[in-house]
Amino acid sequence: MDNLLTLKDIVKYFPLRGNIFRHSGDTVRAVDGVSFSVRSGETFGLVGESGCGKSTLARLIARLIDPTSGHIIFDNRDITRLSAKALRPIRKDIQIVFQDPYASLNPRMKIGEIIGEALTIHNMVSGHERTKVIKDLIDKVGLGGDSYDRYPHEFSGGQRQRIGIARALALNPRLIIADEPLSALDVSIQAQIINLMADLQKEFSLTYLFISHDLGVVEYISDRVAVMYLGKIMEIASAEELYGKPVNPYTEALLSAIPVPDPKVRKKRIMIGGDIPSPQNPPSGCRFHTRCIYAQELCVKDEPELLPVEGHLSACHFPLVNPPSRRKSLQRRSEGIHEETQDIPDRR
Repeated sequence: MDNLLTLKDIVKYFPLRGNIFRHSGDTVRAVDGVSFSVRSGETFGLVGESGCGKSTLARLIARLIDPTSGHIIFDNRDITRLSAKALRPIRKDIQIVFQDPYASLNPRMKIGEIIGEALTIHNMVSGHERTKVIKDLIDKVGLGGDSYDRYPHEFSGGQRQRIGIARALALNPRLIIADEPLSALDVSIQAQIINLMADLQKEFSLTYLFISHDLGVVEYISDRVAVMYLGKIMEIASAEELYGKPVNPYTEALLSAIPVPDPKVRKKRIMIGGDIPSPQNPPSGCRFHTRCIYAQELCVKDEPELLPVEGHLSACHFPLVNPPSRRKSLQRRSEGIHEETQDIPDRR
């Protein structure tokens, strides 16, 4: 399967203005060297805690903001530094569904105008044909025919998100970036939107980059999953492999937080200590070492590369591929308890 989208060492720094609390010239390292590929026709999930850089990465891919460095390759073409004019035809192929269904729709425009705006800008259809295309899209996302002449405030949150999906579909894109599309919706509505997106993917041969902090949703909808922490990719694997046997300590801790619906089942929770470091001054070495129960001296000094580990890609000096007894030894060492065991070999 060919790669539709490839990111190579994407970096985005936001400069900060100086004031009494910080010096001029400081930067926020929102995205700091991200690389991965999205295959044509798949759903690629991107998960991580709030503030890890997921939404910034979405806007970089859609070229709503410019990267500081790195390369964005879409359909075998480097679109990183293209001008607005050169990007115009490519924008039809990359659409985005935003997180907030209330703020992403213009309250002064009717639904037909919102969905059809892109058709007008790109001169795709006009007149009666334009109206027919818009009403067909409204029908495909499960809204009634009277929606065409109504305003956003007349719809619920789930219905507004359906309108956002219809707007993204209007130009018949190849890639849809879904940036936290379910976080503002009730659980029952979330299930409806997920099923709708799955049906539309089959019908229109879509590729999704699905961004969320809800691990359960990402597992259900994704073919492959990338885990992000403080501007870095920590692990990439198929959804089945990543959820079944994570090899990165951060992924392991995240997955342990997924609630089990059976109250009789007791699940061991791996608590992540401390606060997330500031992206303005991230830790040296491994970004996660300040909170990792397996951290060693090497983790503080050297930044791990994203390397193959048992079918995964993982950025960790000590991936979780050892027997449980060895992993317990690592944990005790990190807590300062002396263990008379042999030195831990470098498994890179």
